[in-house]
Amino acid sequence: MIEPALVILGFLVGGLVGLSGIGLGTIGASSLLFVFGINPKVVVASNMLFGTLMKSIAALRHASYKNLEKAVIIPALMGGIPGVLIGTQLLGALPEWILRRSLGAILMTAALAFFLKKKGESHPHELSTMNRRTRISIMASSLSIGLVIGLSSMGSGTFFILMFVGGLGLEPQKAVGTNLVIATLLSIPATLAFLHMGLVDIPLAMNLTLGSLPGLLIGSHFCVRSKQENMHLALSSMIALSGMKLMLF
Repeated sequence: MIEPALVILGFLVGGLVGLSGIGLGTIGASSLLFVFGINPKVVVASNMLFGTLMKSIAALRHASYKNLEKAVIIPALMGGIPGVLIGTQLLGALPEWILRRSLGAILMTAALAFFLKKKGESHPHELSTMNRRTRISIMASSLSIGLVIGLSSMGSGTFFILMFVGGLGLEPQKAVGTNLVIATLLSIPATLAFLHMGLVDIPLAMNLTLGSLPGLLIGSHFCVRSKQENMHLALSSMIALSGMKLMLF
């Protein structure tokens, strides 16, 4: 059965994810928790399935625009997949308020640094020939990000984009596209685990996905055509909003 409110929410989230790679946890999960009053564990699990479907479509869209940095994908997956699997098993084991407040503080600080970063300040690594130390650093960071994703269904876009733009110096558009590919592949094992646990509300995820399709097309269209300084502003704003939401709720 089609639920118009959920379809509209899916459209909004799809637009944000297509534009910035961020928004699934910030708007999607928050609305399901605080507006629709859905059980938190069901929100995490259903949001994971919704995210897998939505981000796979967005990733294909960005790949068609060549918004990818292929060299970082394998190291990120090598660290991220074990992290996601561990996180799904730990869901509910940690006090949620500690996780939320810690992540929120980190994101607010990162958003400020991201916003203050001057145009042209970024110096991209030569990723096609990156050394062992850089690969290990990407794997270690991705392990931590994967753990957060498995625990909360949040953080894939926000933390990966921070790593790609702030740490590796990727262009914002390439950071968004690369993040979407990695986030899709990371969410598959978590989605399968949650389906096995029986936590996923499939009709809920399908309604959100239905609304997200036109939103994704519109958001990715504007992402490709935005100036880099505008993308930096959009990304820093979304990261700050993510952090604020985690701190306050």
